[in-house]
Amino acid sequence: MGGSLRELVAGGAGGASMVVVGHPLDTVKVRMQASDGYRSALHCVIRTSRAEGPLALYKGMIMPLGATSAVFALCFSGYEHGKRLLGSGGAPSVREAALAGAFSALYTTPVQAPQELLKCRMQQATGRVTVRAAFGELWASGGLAALSRGFSVTLARDAAASAVYFATYVWTKRELARVPAFRGDDGRASFLGVFAAGAAAGVMNWVPAIPLDFLKTRYQVDPTYTGAFLGRRPVAAEVLAADGLRGVFRGTQATFLRAVPANAACFGGYEACVRAFDTA
Repeated sequence: MGGSLRELVAGGAGGASMVVVGHPLDTVKVRMQASDGYRSALHCVIRTSRAEGPLALYKGMIMPLGATSAVFALCFSGYEHGKRLLGSGGAPSVREAALAGAFSALYTTPVQAPQELLKCRMQQATGRVTVRAAFGELWASGGLAALSRGFSVTLARDAAASAVYFATYVWTKRELARVPAFRGDDGRASFLGVFAAGAAAGVMNWVPAIPLDFLKTRYQVDPTYTGAFLGRRPVAAEVLAADGLRGVFRGTQATFLRAVPANAACFGGYEACVRAFDTA
């Protein structure tokens, strides 16, 4: 299978694995970011499950299952394209991985921004809502402009996060391959090493992304913010004035709880596909 097609398929498998494992905690993150009515991630899980049933944590999953698979297919393809532009061979340096990762945001944001907008609106809704209904309501409120709400801040978030994401993964997997417990018979990191490197990458990529992700969520779920992201009612200034930095980092607990298993699953699914293609 050609390299580009291989990355698309493997990236899609990684994205699907991530959603299935991580979506419940993503719902918790969105609800905590959008409201200050939850004391902790556990409190949000209990309160949501009691009020709406445990399946409420999977609300809105069908759309990201397809969309996130597409996003990660594009993400890994963009990453590989970035490596080729940098003249990197099979094993990039940490610096090359960071630059190629940032470049991949150009591939993902056109899909990611509207998909996350719909997902956040659906996750925040207290009643049952379908993708079609959420899309129709959003389109009626402003057409294409409404669907692109939050595009610029999503691009900034994804470029920073993906740079850290791939750099951390490359470095961690390389270092773990030197440890016998994490090294396979072929000298590469075993799947245990892949899971560990993926988990580390998932945690570290949120360090630069959390403030931008929080502000993006607030901007996307609150229709009272008008104009551009930094327009007539700047989201950052308003949130900082009301809640301080504590408000910006609301939902962090759920974010990191989700990052470990979700990204371990993502890179596990990705590497399994790549290795299967390489040995076919």
